[in-house]
Amino acid sequence: LRHIPTVGPSSFLKISFGSAEFVNHAREIIQEGYDKYRGRPFKILMPDQKWIVMVTDENMIDDIRKATDEYLEFLEAFNEFMQTDYTMGKPIRINLYHFDVVKTTLTRNISARFSDVRDEIVTACAEEIPATEDWVSYPALSTALKVVCRTTNRFLVGLPLCKDSRVPDYVNLNIEFAGDVFKAAGIITLFPDFLQPIVGTIVSPLERTLRRAMGHLGPIIQDRMNDYDQYDGDWADKPNDLITWLLDENPQGEYRTVRDLIMRVLEINLAAIHPT
Repeated sequence: LRHIPTVGPSSFLKISFGSAEFVNHAREIIQEGYDKYRGRPFKILMPDQKWIVMVTDENMIDDIRKATDEYLEFLEAFNEFMQTDYTMGKPIRINLYHFDVVKTTLTRNISARFSDVRDEIVTACAEEIPATEDWVSYPALSTALKVVCRTTNRFLVGLPLCKDSRVPDYVNLNIEFAGDVFKAAGIITLFPDFLQPIVGTIVSPLERTLRRAMGHLGPIIQDRMNDYDQYDGDWADKPNDLITWLLDENPQGEYRTVRDLIMRVLEINLAAIHPT
């Protein structure tokens, strides 16, 4: 990366201050690089002491967009950034069958489940932002997260878990999990590779989140697995939800455990709620 110009301090003595500066003035630093090196790449030191290369040329951006996984692997970058092994568990990185479920069965069922989604949007908005005669202020982000989380889980796991008024802890743990993952990943990446397993074990939200989620999802998943075994995967009132779709994709696989299925439900929640 030496041939790529640097924005911000690059000397050894100033390098830590430069990376810390990015936390508070990221927009200004990126704008400085864009103004100074428009049409060329430039690099910035991140707080975890790793370089990020910013590309401003349209042709280079297009090259990156078209690059195959042989040259640019998104999942590897994601796993490194999110510290997946520690924050979400190694099985989530090793076996991505839940991604196939999202791309196939889940996507195909959007139309079939649209009435449920619409009903939850209407209900959630009425309960989280009730109509009043006077002007009332609501915290925008937390309110929106609740509405999106409830709607998402109406589609993924159905009633009553998606109802904040009936199962508030399940809604809250899904909202909090993403923040906990990002915080933990940020802390872990500050340490050298040989210390990351130790730090990851200490700061990871995985075990405490799984314990909370086990109380809500554990009995449902276990019952579903029992029905799946009893009826050989096909019965009259088989639920049409994420748990079923995951079991259909991996009916007798290595990762067919209550713990693993809970973790995949949580990760899909994370991917669905916060980007929305």
